Amino acid sequence: MKLRKRLNRKVGEIEYSKWEINIPSEKITEAGWKEGTDLDVVVKNGKMELRPKKTTK
Repeated sequence: MKLRKRLNRKVGEIEYSKWEINIPSEKITEAGWKEGTDLDVVVKNGKMELRPKKTTK
């Protein structure tokens, strides 16, 4: 996997970017995620963890 920066838009002299990571399909399947799964990001000690959002009913 590789972290990529993509220019989203430029307003005047200010550039707005999005960051992208392509996750292999087998890892998505292994995690039990499906397209459209809402994710939370937890950052701690320089590490980033993706977790499915908890749903409240």
